[in-house]
Amino acid sequence: MDALAFLWFLLAIVAVATTARGMVLLAAMQRVEARIARTVSAQAARPLWGGLKLPAFLAPRGRDGSEIARELREAGIHHPRAIEYFLWLRLGATAVACGLAAIANLVATGAPLSRPVPVILAGAGAYLLSKRLLHFLKGVRQRAITAEFPFLLDLLQMMLESGLSLDQCFRSIATEENEATPRLAATVRRLVFDLDRGMSYDAALGRWAERTAVGGAKELASLFQQALLQGTELAPALRTFTREFTERRIAHARESIGRISVQMVLVLIACFLPAIFIVVGGPPVASLFDMIRSEAR
Repeated sequence: MDALAFLWFLLAIVAVATTARGMVLLAAMQRVEARIARTVSAQAARPLWGGLKLPAFLAPRGRDGSEIARELREAGIHHPRAIEYFLWLRLGATAVACGLAAIANLVATGAPLSRPVPVILAGAGAYLLSKRLLHFLKGVRQRAITAEFPFLLDLLQMMLESGLSLDQCFRSIATEENEATPRLAATVRRLVFDLDRGMSYDAALGRWAERTAVGGAKELASLFQQALLQGTELAPALRTFTREFTERRIAHARESIGRISVQMVLVLIACFLPAIFIVVGGPPVASLFDMIRSEAR
């Protein structure tokens, strides 16, 4: 009985010590994350260009602001003040377009605002096209990352099957094996940087999925978290992800081919139909006019 009580006493001491150790590690992790948050917040609160502030009526609100922030992240722009920079650039592009239209008016008529409609249209076009340009950059980055994902997953699978741990795979891709997947290797380098600063794997992988910003990245990050916490095998799941991203790339290629086919049909219609109408309908129309002239005489 005394031995059993002593055993229970030892187990209680071990449990208390383990709990205390876990609390210390949790507090340290919270301090690191709070320090990172303060650094980002201080950078975001720093005055821009000597205290220059964006006019309140130009600040994004509601759905427009959230859409711009999302597209900036998906385009690979993660600066804390990315929205403000984008709005200033859009305002500058609008002013430049209006200025060029006014200069054209000055050269043509001698007065910069003699024709205000072209000036207004130029400014509105620059204002709207800036967001379309951001959407285009987002699409280019997402297509490039989607094309690189099968190679990244193949690299991970080969490294894991050779006996490396997942952390070693990340570090190898970030430093050595980055030529095949340059865009994804940049996100993996940021992931390794977050881990080296003391961030937990859950938070670092979540930030990696947010930086990657393509479909399937969050699921892949969840798979990595599950493998790190539970020790599950990654190779079969990585094969599934590789097949999924390959099929997605093939589907996008087929979609591009279909779009090009439609564009070629439109070009053929625009270029050849007028010539066909002239060749087929020209002689009868000419004969009709000759007959009308002869009747008039």
